[in-house]
Amino acid sequence: RGRKTKLLANLVVGTVDQLLMAALRQKHVMLRHLGLTGKVVIIDECHAYDAYMNTYLDCALNWLGAYKVPVILLSATLPGARRSELLQSYLGRPANRRIKSENEAAYPLLSWTSGQDVHTDWIPPEGASRRVTMERTDEESAVEEIGRALEYGCVGIVVNTVKRAQKWRELLKEKYPDVVILLDHSRFLTPDRLEHEKEILERVGKKASGEVRKGVLVIGTQVLEQSLDLDFDLLVTDLCPMDLLLQRIGRLHRHARMRPQELEEARCLVMGAQGEPESGSRAVYGDYLLMRTRELLSDVIHLPEDISPLVQKTYEEALWSPQPSEQYSKAKEDYEIAKKKQQQNARSYRLDPPACNEFLDSIVGLLDEMPGMTELQARAAVRDGCAPLEVLAVQKTEEGGVRILSGEQKGLQYRTDTQPSEEEARIIAAQRLRLPSHFGNSYCVDSVIKELEAQTKQVPLWRQAPLLEGELFLIFDTDGKTRLAGKQLQYNSQVGLTEEEEDGTNRV
Repeated sequence: RGRKTKLLANLVVGTVDQLLMAALRQKHVMLRHLGLTGKVVIIDECHAYDAYMNTYLDCALNWLGAYKVPVILLSATLPGARRSELLQSYLGRPANRRIKSENEAAYPLLSWTSGQDVHTDWIPPEGASRRVTMERTDEESAVEEIGRALEYGCVGIVVNTVKRAQKWRELLKEKYPDVVILLDHSRFLTPDRLEHEKEILERVGKKASGEVRKGVLVIGTQVLEQSLDLDFDLLVTDLCPMDLLLQRIGRLHRHARMRPQELEEARCLVMGAQGEPESGSRAVYGDYLLMRTRELLSDVIHLPEDISPLVQKTYEEALWSPQPSEQYSKAKEDYEIAKKKQQQNARSYRLDPPACNEFLDSIVGLLDEMPGMTELQARAAVRDGCAPLEVLAVQKTEEGGVRILSGEQKGLQYRTDTQPSEEEARIIAAQRLRLPSHFGNSYCVDSVIKELEAQTKQVPLWRQAPLLEGELFLIFDTDGKTRLAGKQLQYNSQVGLTEEEEDGTNRV
């Protein structure tokens, strides 16, 4: 028990933030180091972090390497240059000394260290190669293709923002009212999201029959490209960086099964690949990687043979560059400036790396002049000042109590003037909701937390329960709405959290 001692448990499962904070200059950071040193550390999807988070990841690996802690890094789409940086960080070497191997472009590729030596080995893939037809399309054409495919099988749509996912649900629900539409994104209460993902797996997972799959449409954000073992007959996606695009394509014709004749060919429709990507995609990923991915996108991709060559070309100018243009040069310059700025900002609170030749001296004074940070501030520090805010969401009742919004106990009512039992606290603690990222921006996060603390004062005795200690509550009115930072928020178990601007428009 206790926030600072959770990592001391024998088995720990958490978000990458818990590891990154081991590279953060904050009080009691050595407790994190103590918790990590007796373990094997496994980091999944290590390709998915930006330059800011990678600065902390590299530092954490540097320390874990000095402690001789075994670390396993997993990724299906890791650029070679980044693989080299991760290895060098663990070995305590300068990152600019590129580690190359003869089979660097092979896939799958296993890399490991032995002392100061680095070894690589290609693992021959199991199963047959898959051929995927890539088609550039616009939204209007995609809607028609989706309708035709749903007559015979299932379709997956992966978009880059929650706002677009909700928009597509509304659009296609009106266009195809008889279709089963399932939505998945990060703005659901935890029990609702688990319920949605359970139904999605039953409908379009590995064991789903053809009859169950027919006429099922799954719409989601980046959560669909990781973790869930899905198998779509047709895939529609927003343009995104090549490594993430390949992750999404991995959910298309994923398993060997009898498919409808009309959907025997694996087809992926890419929106935004024949013109300008939509604004949300550009805001999330930037123009540079989207432009390189768009230009490298071929009419046919073979899996797994093309995975590594496409990823390496996307991230390395030395391997491939498009025809020079003013727009591309500007995008490249903006990308490099933003990357350097992120790295520079990250160093403000990053631990110094261990001095391997004078290891004991590097620990002495490590805690001097450390900034005092709350858990939320620490998470924000390792995420470029924009940590996702998570709250526990409940709704007021007419009788003055509150009721549970999701899960098997949905509708269950509790009094606010008594401390909940351990079982009641467990039910309340499950009502976790991630707020839109802009609420965590450094310029407004303090005022947002103050508002949430004011709402939390409506249930003062709840925080005395050990499971609810330190939690923030978002309390919806009896009409299902609440206000936060000048925005009106509303929750729906089928759509998730929506946000209404002062002018009455909806957004997330």
